[in-house]
Amino acid sequence: MLKNVLIYLVVLLSVFIFSIFYFAWFSWYLLILTLSVPFLSLFLSLPFMIITAAKGVSVFTEDEIIVGEKLSVCISFRGEKGVFCPLMKTKLKFKNSFTGQKKSMKIIYSGLLKDAIYLKSDKFTRNCGCLEVNANYVKIYDMLGIFFIPIRLKYKAEVLIMPKAKEPSFLPDYEHIRIIGYKPNSNGFAEEYELREYQKGDSLRNIHWKISARHNELIVKDPSVPIYRELVLKPVITNVAKHNDVMLGKLIYVSDILIKNSKEFYCLLSDDKKLEIRSKDDIKTLMRELYSIKNPQQALLCEENAVVYTIMHDTEAVSA
Repeated sequence: MLKNVLIYLVVLLSVFIFSIFYFAWFSWYLLILTLSVPFLSLFLSLPFMIITAAKGVSVFTEDEIIVGEKLSVCISFRGEKGVFCPLMKTKLKFKNSFTGQKKSMKIIYSGLLKDAIYLKSDKFTRNCGCLEVNANYVKIYDMLGIFFIPIRLKYKAEVLIMPKAKEPSFLPDYEHIRIIGYKPNSNGFAEEYELREYQKGDSLRNIHWKISARHNELIVKDPSVPIYRELVLKPVITNVAKHNDVMLGKLIYVSDILIKNSKEFYCLLSDDKKLEIRSKDDIKTLMRELYSIKNPQQALLCEENAVVYTIMHDTEAVSA
């Protein structure tokens, strides 16, 4: 490590200056001893460094976490048996493209590499988003941290930081959405029916005998189901991370309520794209889509023939 190298050079320079001004056998002996210390450290550490590098080291993170919780980072040794590691250093880079934040974490460990090492931190998960995690190298150092053997990792992963549910001031009236028409029911059972003339292949059980007798022609009952106006959730994204966290928390809360009540609804992603939500997995897909929006300043437009429930960080609104 650069810090250790600089410290050693300072010590070596101090000993060299001391040996010049204090010209005696002891000063030169101290200088020779100082010069030999790094090589002695390398000689003692090299077998363990080679074994660790040959076996390899793996890095893992969680796939999903709730905003504000601590993210776990796991480092494990690939060998079946543990091995002593003089000094290991790993640098992880974190990038949240939704918030534009970039941070890094240095992991330094010395000791027996047998069980997995777990480190937790919440400085990367304070805001919602899709966290990109990268690690290119693990460096195995000698005991003094001067010489090292690099291990190429090429570790790349994504951590989905989900919002924490937050109750809005009011919910959309999903129980009383207006019917705008009817469509045929493929199952053949419905409370509503459309009347039409008999066609070849229609079941005789669907014939409306009273109306058929009145018009002297066969009239059948065509089962149909109502078509409701679409319920569309419209999240309003801003450039302020903490405002987005509140808004997304409301979006999660409303989505959970609608899913539990088996209600059909959509979420507006842009003026020409919406996502149908049916399950918890769809919510995760929705979050990934929202986190990938490039221009959060652009307002999302409304949709015709729909009840639009607009969600902002400080208020909610319904338009039809």
